[in-house]
Amino acid sequence: MFAPEFKRETVALFESSGRPLAHIAAEVGIMPWMLRAWRRSIRSGPLWKCRLMAITRGASDRKAWASLPTRSCWAT
Repeated sequence: MFAPEFKRETVALFESSGRPLAHIAAEVGIMPWMLRAWRRSIRSGPLWKCRLMAITRGASDRKAWASLPTRSCWAT
């Protein structure tokens, strides 16, 4: 089992890198289907819109993305 932080950071790495999903999965030692599932799970969560807005406003690196709130959202 992987920690939620690891999952979020891995998805953030994929989203910000521009590299193929299979390359990111191999780099962190997981199967590509796992990264796809984690991405789908994160994107279906209620805070995806907030995170997406933050990414488009400049928080595109994985550390900044992973540090965004996980329980609340700020007004835009």
